[in-house]
Amino acid sequence: MTQNVRVAAYDAGADVAVLAVPMSGTDSLPLAAAIADGQYVWGVALPNCSSPSEERLRVSSWQNRPTGALVLSDSIANAVFGSPLFDQQGALVGLSTGGRLAFPAPRAGALLDRARQNVSAQRTRTFAQVGSAESHLFGSVAITSSLQKPVARVTPLDDWQWPELGQTSFVPFTYAGAEGRYRLELTVNGQVQRTVEFALRPGVADRLTVNPEQVAQQPRAAVEPQEGGGGGFPWILGILGGGGAAVLAAVLLGGGGAPTDKAPPTTTGSITIRVPNR
Repeated sequence: MTQNVRVAAYDAGADVAVLAVPMSGTDSLPLAAAIADGQYVWGVALPNCSSPSEERLRVSSWQNRPTGALVLSDSIANAVFGSPLFDQQGALVGLSTGGRLAFPAPRAGALLDRARQNVSAQRTRTFAQVGSAESHLFGSVAITSSLQKPVARVTPLDDWQWPELGQTSFVPFTYAGAEGRYRLELTVNGQVQRTVEFALRPGVADRLTVNPEQVAQQPRAAVEPQEGGGGGFPWILGILGGGGAAVLAAVLLGGGGAPTDKAPPTTTGSITIRVPNR
């Protein structure tokens, strides 16, 4: 099913996309024309992927109206990114984006218009094409070290990467993220033992080993291309209204990151880095 889903339009800054899916039915959900501070809405969730549940709450405010997010009086229990919010007339008010925030449905009007135009003109894209355009194809690196119980901290360095890509973990572990440059800090007992930079390449699984002896770097050809040329955005579906080919909306997990024309640096194979004992 997912291989037949196409991206009809998206807004990276708002973390929202409109998807075209191979369905014969037309859309049936109207979008709320106006949202008032304090009005009641009903949030829908699907606990344990079983029976749907609903929860009544209020819209506390609409931040930076009309371009900002909805702030809810409470979070929706068991909701996921993209869980819909309805008003008492059954119109779609917004999509949950986690916690007490939601994307306002009225903001989707222009995006939906562009999506319908792209569907009619057959200008839709695959997830990989969108990921390539936004420099968000994924790669991975397996990090190992002969240091004693090291902790690795990975930090993104390129401007198209969102801060949430940062991660801290005990070594060994495999880090996966958007293409581009990263900084790796290895610490032992809270003391930084080594700081190095590496690059993730789209669809490639690399290895990075940091050892305590000081020797020259030894690249090895050990890449493992992933089927399909790498991943793109992780997409979660939520329904928005539209017409023609059935159109769904998706909320992108994480942050967006502005597109860039800069090509990400690449590496060849895996790298062994040895550092002096302290």
